[in-house]
Amino acid sequence: MEKRGFFKRSITSKFIVSVLLIIVVMITAMILLTSILLTRTFDSNIKYETEDSATFLSHNVRTFMNGAFQISSEVAANSDIRSMEEEQS
Repeated sequence: MEKRGFFKRSITSKFIVSVLLIIVVMITAMILLTSILLTRTFDSNIKYETEDSATFLSHNVRTFMNGAFQISSEVAANSDIRSMEEEQS
């Protein structure tokens, strides 16, 4: 009789360990999949925001350079600058 009780407990404990192992494996798989998906999503968002910031910055630099070139052209065309004489009123 004692052997039977031992086998019942052994089968029950094996079943419980198997169920717990399956649950642990499923939870681990869910955590891994979630982290992979979140990483990919964040990577794509970071790439998009970086490209957007770079585009914005390049437009601002272009505007500044165009303004500086325009001022340089106006100064170069000014006859007072060429002779380095002060404008007389």
